[in-house]
Amino acid sequence: MNEDQSLQELEASIQKIIDADTENFQELAELADLNLQTDFVNADLHGTNLSGLDLSRADFIGADLSGADFIGADLSGADLSGTNLSYADLSGTNLSYANLSGTNLSRANLSRANLREANLSGANLSGANNLREANLSYANLREANLSRANLIGANLNGADLSYADLSGADLSGTNLSYANLSGTNLSGTNLSRANLSRANLSGANLREANLTGADLSRANLREANLSRANLIGANLNGADLSGVLIDENTQLEAKWRLVWTIVNREIEELNLSGANLREAYLSGANLSGANLSRANLREANLSGANLSGADLSRANLSGADLSRANLSGADLSRANLSGADLSGAYLSGANLSGANLSGANLSGAYLSGANLSGANLSGANLSGANLSGANLSGANLSGANLSGVLIDENTQLEAKWRLVWTIVNREIEELNLSGADLSGADLSRANLSGTNLSRANLSGTNLSRANLSGANLREANLSGANLIGVLIDENTQLEAKWRLVWAIVNREFRELNLSYANLSGADLSGADLSGADLSRANLSGTNLSRANLSGTNLSRANLSGANLREANLSGADLSRAYLREANLSRANLSGANLSGANLSGANLSGANLSYANLSRVLIDENTQLEAKWRLVWTIVNREIEELNLSGADLSYANLSGANLSGADLSYANLSGANLSGADLSGADLSRANLSRANLSGANLSGANLSRAGLREANLSGANLSGANLREANLSGANLSGADLSGADLSRANLSRANLSGANLSVANLSGANLSRANLSGADLSRADLTNSHLRNARFSSNSLGMTEELKQDLIKRGAIFDGG
Repeated sequence: MNEDQSLQELEASIQKIIDADTENFQELAELADLNLQTDFVNADLHGTNLSGLDLSRADFIGADLSGADFIGADLSGADLSGTNLSYADLSGTNLSYANLSGTNLSRANLSRANLREANLSGANLSGANNLREANLSYANLREANLSRANLIGANLNGADLSYADLSGADLSGTNLSYANLSGTNLSGTNLSRANLSRANLSGANLREANLTGADLSRANLREANLSRANLIGANLNGADLSGVLIDENTQLEAKWRLVWTIVNREIEELNLSGANLREAYLSGANLSGANLSRANLREANLSGANLSGADLSRANLSGADLSRANLSGADLSRANLSGADLSGAYLSGANLSGANLSGANLSGAYLSGANLSGANLSGANLSGANLSGANLSGANLSGANLSGVLIDENTQLEAKWRLVWTIVNREIEELNLSGADLSGADLSRANLSGTNLSRANLSGTNLSRANLSGANLREANLSGANLIGVLIDENTQLEAKWRLVWAIVNREFRELNLSYANLSGADLSGADLSGADLSRANLSGTNLSRANLSGTNLSRANLSGANLREANLSGADLSRAYLREANLSRANLSGANLSGANLSGANLSGANLSYANLSRVLIDENTQLEAKWRLVWTIVNREIEELNLSGADLSYANLSGANLSGADLSYANLSGANLSGADLSGADLSRANLSRANLSGANLSGANLSRAGLREANLSGANLSGANLREANLSGANLSGADLSGADLSRANLSRANLSGANLSVANLSGANLSRANLSGADLSRADLTNSHLRNARFSSNSLGMTEELKQDLIKRGAIFDGG
């Protein structure tokens, strides 16, 4: 190609751009044969309109983009390192995974921008006038300049802001959980109501910072400067305050000032009787001889602390971490240590009489000579603990793990528990346990092969993974016993009921028919009974917590008093089941059929009843049911005549066939709800959220759906004649075969909607968005399509009301015809 030809082509290209009837940057770039992803390195694009463009993975290294408009653009993965984006409008822009290292973003607008995992190390964001609600989760902002930036409500979860300058910035309501703020300058920063839980603030400068109402739970504040800071109402549960600098002007609630005093050993003798130290971080603290009687130390971290000789009588230490703590000679009488971690703790000579140690972890603890008389050790882990010379008279050891426990002739232990200790530690070879009371004992993994356990009381006993091969269990009581992983053989003598329970919990059956089975009082917690037939079975008082009962047939089953907490009952058939006083808290009942079931006195708090069939369900004043589902029950059982449901939350409710004629459902949340076949004629659904709702076959004639959200809703075969759908969002909705005759759809969003075979006669579609909608076979007789958007909308040439003149007009406006 010679020089003249090149010049002619350049002139032609320039003229093509000049003559182009567009100001769209992407279209102009294409006319100039330029690639948006690769051809703008170091380019001068200041003030350019790039809004809404797909610029993902684009290379803009060193470009001048100051003042550019990127509203709604996709810059995910783009390389913008070293660019000038000062005063640029990046509101709503996707900048996830983008490289913005060293970028000048001063005075840029980043409101609602997505900067997830973006690299902003060394970027200049000083005075960025709007980072409100921006997503900066896991972003790299190390050493970035964010002084005076507006980050109200932004998401900085897990972000690296170490050594960044955030002085004077507004971070009120910001999510900074797990963020790294070590060495960061936060002087004068507004962090009111910010979430700083588990954040690393070690060595941070928080002088004069506003931390009112901030969540600093489990944050690392070691060596931070909090002089003149305001922490009124801040949550410092579990926060590390060691080495923190405070002064007389630091506003800190009495509780946390006391914690700071303790961990920094600012006073010698401490009288902390009745003190509130709940969730305080006191790891390694020296509290030897301190008076902590009746103190609240619930869930406090006292790991490795020195509490020797301390008075902790009647103190609340439930859930506290006392691992490796020195409690020798301490008074813990009547203390609450339920669920506490005392692993490896030194408790020699400690007084634990009457203490509550249920569920506590005492593995490897040294309790020689300790007084545990009358203590509650149910479910406690004592494995490997030293109990030589300890007094356990009257102690409750139900479910306690006694494996590897060291006892001697001076250990005071009741006969029942000494027998349990003997069994689990295999101290004798042959045992005759006929008629023995081993109820509630932890015999997990015990070797009981060939043992005579006839008529033994094993109710509530943990026999998981025990060896019962050849054992005699005739007439033994195994109610509530844990039989998971138990080894039995053909010589094990076990009654049919308990052999069935064993088969269920160990999944030793295939397609077992359990109809009419008697499983009352059995421990079936965590069992997989999905798809099983348990119709008319007796499951009264049975433990089915966390069991998988999805798709199970439980029709007419007796589940009175059963424990179904956190059970999976999705799609289960519970029709006419007897669930009186059953525990269904946090159970998954989505799609379950509860028609005709008796739920009087049942606990359904936190249960998921999405799409559950609640018709004819019996409830009473003692039934614990969340307000949302009680309202659904009221609707489907027509317990009230006139319904004002304006603003009601009925999302994912099963309202199939419900009579809601004339109801006020304006602003209601019906997203994902099943309203198939429902009567909603004349109902007010203005501004209601019906996205992805199932309204197939529903009667919506004359209903007011103006400005309603019906995105991706199923309205196939629905009657919408005369309905008001003005400015409604029906994008992606299925309206196939629907009757929309005379409906007002003016300015409605019907993009990508399926209107095939729909009756749109006399419908008002003026100004409606029908781009990419499917109208093949639709009746368009006398329909008003004035100013409607028809780009890539699909029509049929033989549709009712389709004239040749109309067809040509629609084609000019971007419509597509079948076969055309």
